Parts: sequence; structure tokens; C-alpha cells
Amino acid sequence: MLASVITSRAGKLLQDTGATRWTAASLLDYLNEGRRKIIIAVPERFRSRRTVTLSAGASQSVPSDCAHFFGVVRNMGADGSTAGAIIRQVDRSALDAFSSSWMGLTGSTVKEYAIEDPRQRTYLVNPAVPASPVVQVEIELSAYLAALTATSDDIAMSDEYEVPLLAWVMHRAFLEETEETAPDRAAAYLTQFKAELGL
Repeated sequence: MLASVITSRAGKLLQDTGATRWTAASLLDYLNEGRRKIIIAVPERFRSRRTVTLSAGASQSVPSDCAHFFGVVRNMGADGSTAGAIIRQVDRSALDAFSSSWMGLTGSTVKEYAIEDPRQRTYLVNPAVPASPVVQVEIELSAYLAALTATSDDIAMSDEYEVPLLAWVMHRAFLEETEETAPDRAAAYLTQFKAELGL
């Protein structure tokens, strides 16, 4: 589905088909925001796997486009395409209890990982990764989509998200409006957005 499907419908509902009050760029910004909100709200629907190269050491960061980190799945070899041993999730306290110096031990096959940051932006791997050779693993995440830059861009979401996306665009548009009824209309569209996602 093209972004223009959403922006055109929004223009009609806003009685602004000439884009005089809300520009196409503004509606596109709202649409990009709506896609991000959906991925944050229901990350499991956008779950995917990706091979990543680990940094030297125990502490690792999730990719910058990661909306939700589900975990580390398995080793993928130095070439990034050879499926290897499964990687288990453990508690950090269990690793510390096993050996106080575990972060200083390196190896090219990861056995375990633990969430380091409560917001799940960083995680620890055991054994720690050496400077060489390259260690690659498969992770599971939901990732943000590349930003739409034109109404002719594909929204890269299935048609089931047309209604909630339109609701979000309308919600944001009415937040910018100064009419007396605008806050109520913005709230109504936010309620519709949440209901469409089952929130």
C-alpha cells in the first residue's frame, strides 16, 4: 500500500484535499510516527531474525533500528551463514555466581547471554568475544521501518494496518488544530487507534 492511500484519505476527512492546512509533508511525518507507534505497541507482529557481528568483550548493544529485542538465538559462524549452537538466556546473577572473572574469559562460540540493561538495549554474552576471529550470532527483534520520504513510497506494512495508521494520522492532525472540538476528535481517533491494535 502506498503512503498516498493514507494521506489522501486523511485529506478528505480533514476537508483539506488541497493540502492548505496540513501539508503532504506533515501528513507523511504523522504516518511515519504512526508506523513507529504500531511497532512499539505490538512488536511481536513484526518479529524477525538478523545475523549481527558481535563487538569484542562481553557487553553488546542491540542494533540502532531495534524497537524491541527478543533475544539471542544461535551462533552463526565467522561467515554469518553457518548455523551453530543455540544460545541460552540466563540471569546475570547466575553468571556472576558461577565465576567472578567470567567477563575476562573469551571464546569464539557464545554459550549464554543475559540482559544487561532493563530497557533491553544492551546484553552480555558468555564467553566474552575476542578481538579475533569475528563472532556472529542470530538475534530476534522487531525493527523500525525506514522512514517514508514521499507519498509514492510503499508503507511496508500489510493492509490490516490501514485503519490504525489513518486513525493515528487523524489524531496527530487534530492535535495541531485550534478548533474547540479538536481535542475531543484527537482523543477519539487515539481511542480508535488503540482499539484497532487490540490495546
